[in-house]
Amino acid sequence: MSDTRTSRRIVFSGASARTGPLSWGQAKMFRDIDDFYGGRALSCLPLTLPVPEGIPLAAVVSALAGLVSAHESLRTRYPEAGRQVVDGSGELVVEVIDSTDPEAASARIVAEFSGEPFDLAAGPPLRCAVILNGGRPVGIACVFTHVAVDGIAVGVLGDDLTDLMLARPKPAVTTWQPLDLAEHERSPAGVRQCAKAVSYLDDAYRRAPFATLAEVGPHEDVPYLRGWLRSTELAQVLAWISERTGRSRSAVLLAAYLALLGLRACGPVCAVSSIAANRMRAETDRYVGQMAQDAVVVVDTATETFDELVRRVWTASLTAYANSPVDPHAQDAVLARVAAERGFGFSRDCVYNDQVIPTSRSEVRLAVGSAVNRLRIVADEFIPVRAYFSVHRLDEIAEISLWADTRFLPRRDLRAFLDGLRRLLAAEAEGGVRTADLGAVCGLDRAC
Repeated sequence: MSDTRTSRRIVFSGASARTGPLSWGQAKMFRDIDDFYGGRALSCLPLTLPVPEGIPLAAVVSALAGLVSAHESLRTRYPEAGRQVVDGSGELVVEVIDSTDPEAASARIVAEFSGEPFDLAAGPPLRCAVILNGGRPVGIACVFTHVAVDGIAVGVLGDDLTDLMLARPKPAVTTWQPLDLAEHERSPAGVRQCAKAVSYLDDAYRRAPFATLAEVGPHEDVPYLRGWLRSTELAQVLAWISERTGRSRSAVLLAAYLALLGLRACGPVCAVSSIAANRMRAETDRYVGQMAQDAVVVVDTATETFDELVRRVWTASLTAYANSPVDPHAQDAVLARVAAERGFGFSRDCVYNDQVIPTSRSEVRLAVGSAVNRLRIVADEFIPVRAYFSVHRLDEIAEISLWADTRFLPRRDLRAFLDGLRRLLAAEAEGGVRTADLGAVCGLDRAC
């Protein structure tokens, strides 16, 4: 099998060139790049989507140019610390790959695009390819630096790109661009929001343990693993519990995650950093940029029943989400102050990320009568946490994953954790679970 690869230069143009300060979400990502990746912009997000039947290559390339022209975050450079520059016009190189195996070609180019750090000072903040099969466009593969977009933004871009290829009319744009958001964050309303968030974080960091997961041994041969669970049964029980409790399926999953973390921890109080999309205003509903920040959820898991824990997690998470938009420099300051007073900080060791994108229209429907229940463990790459729980899909099928550093969750425990979560929610749907019985229901022993 061989691919034919060429490239095209596309010209884009926007309203005008602009410059200004970073938004809080952008500044947060720069902090993370410095802290965890040694200043190398390796953190990125992919987008792959099919090209509708009958769309010629010229129309696909034109759609990509229109996408970059419409969204300032896709034509932004970061030439100096704390500043962004939006180019009014420019060029983007698009790779064109003709392959007899388009799916494999798409995977290869995404890996290639993701493996090379972005030059954020020079731009562009994205890399794109059009995948052909016998000269016919069949797919698009893009990779964006995480400074430019977050997961919700990628879903919006996928929808917009499809609309552009199909020449669908677009409504008037009322969504802020990143510089508009940065201006709002520096307004009196933004200053008040930041002060409220700092007050919340001061309390949350004082209640949170240093870490939820303790080290249990050295790295295994494969140091970082990800467990994947795809299950129609889990989807069904989540829908039932959500309807009965009046809480979202994501909140039920977060409660289950915290319940099992409570079994692993040596105390009932657990802290999870839940990734918040922060699109709480009409002006940010379809915002294309990096807006995600941590919602620090601190919960005492010592409840009588799992139902009670769901309610407690729901209340705690709503408060945390409301206080997640914050200037990261102010967040760092309050964390350092609390750590100095307590004698230890907050390690951000356990993360929860609901990646289901409500804006995306590309849904895969499960055939009627189909059933899927599969748990698998695969090798993965380094993430600067101890456990990272992700929600990928919640419709006819639930797809979740748990990334683990094997010093804290060895392979056998990772498998048991995911299977225990499934067992917990199945038992809760059948008749409710008392937290005193949690270990027996999940098949897990308490750590202490």
